[in-house]
Amino acid sequence: FCAALEATGPLDEPSGLDRPDTALRLHIAGEGYIGRITHVVQTACELAIDQGLSRLGHEVLGEAFRNIESVDDDENPFFVANPRPETFA
Repeated sequence: FCAALEATGPLDEPSGLDRPDTALRLHIAGEGYIGRITHVVQTACELAIDQGLSRLGHEVLGEAFRNIESVDDDENPFFVANPRPETFA
């Protein structure tokens, strides 16, 4: 799913959304819901374009999640080290 989502995105360089670490963070952020994951990625793409970035990194994904959910960085799966799903439940 993450590779397909990335393939439809507007950015020039691959972001590796299907890498296990990033896919896990997306899963946590979206609570496993495809629509929520897609919303985070779309918001991150908009931010990346506005910032002149050619790919999505954890920084811009975290910024997108923060904007959507209004969470502190220590509750943001893109900013914490080694996130575990049960920590965010």
